[in-house]
Amino acid sequence: MTNFNRPSMTKQEETHWQTVLTHEAGHAVACLELLGKSADIVVTKYNVDFGNYLAKFCCSEFLQTPPCTHAVVFDVMAAGAAAEYKILGISNSKGFASDLGKIKTVVRLAPEQVSTVLQQEQSVDYPRVRALVQKQAKALQAIAEAAMHRVIALFSTGKLQPDELLLSGDCVKELYDRFKI
Repeated sequence: MTNFNRPSMTKQEETHWQTVLTHEAGHAVACLELLGKSADIVVTKYNVDFGNYLAKFCCSEFLQTPPCTHAVVFDVMAAGAAAEYKILGISNSKGFASDLGKIKTVVRLAPEQVSTVLQQEQSVDYPRVRALVQKQAKALQAIAEAAMHRVIALFSTGKLQPDELLLSGDCVKELYDRFKI
């Protein structure tokens, strides 16, 4: 029997979540590819400006410990935008501005050094990030789709809220291992 009182996502909400989860899957794939480490994907705060929830790949601790270099930090953070471009055709990622802020925090450079390093990393490494995302597109899509199924399940039961686990780090790694090239 169909439950007609069950909430369903609007097309706009579905598109939002596909974008957010593809972006986070990009971070996950880059982190696994470059560092061999995985983490949870969780729902974060409700974004009042946009009227929706966001998600994050919880990899900050990996990016702040050796042997992580500036280039690896940039690659992991840039992979979100690269994933949006490769999978969804989005060339102006809204999440990348937030990721740039995180790069500045994680790398801990003096303000005058930040723009120089970012320009160098973007010109040298962004094509490498796009190649990484292209190579692991199947794994990226599998991670994003699994997270989307979880979002839909939580949304339909009214349980979508901050700090809700979408995919455990083990699940992310399992999907990556199953679909990676």
